[in-house]
Amino acid sequence: MTTETTLTIRLPKTFWEDHTNRDLSGGKLIKSLATKVDIEATRDKLLELASDADYYYESFRDEGSGFCTIGLARSAKATLDAINRLLAK
Repeated sequence: MTTETTLTIRLPKTFWEDHTNRDLSGGKLIKSLATKVDIEATRDKLLELASDADYYYESFRDEGSGFCTIGLARSAKATLDAINRLLAK
């Protein structure tokens, strides 16, 4: 039996809450601050979260504010950037 390694990352709270409110899993919430959350997740969960964030950011960029708010789009982009930085290590 093998267990996947979990990684800890600090992400923007806005996109994290949107993602989890849609019943999508992104890992385990460790700590919630005013504008950030610390989560623990496997690489696969982080890739799933990054894919969702990329979809939101690109859709906003292509379609404008009819898709989501600018705040959510910025939070999605910051989420994507944070995950990409962590996984590039």
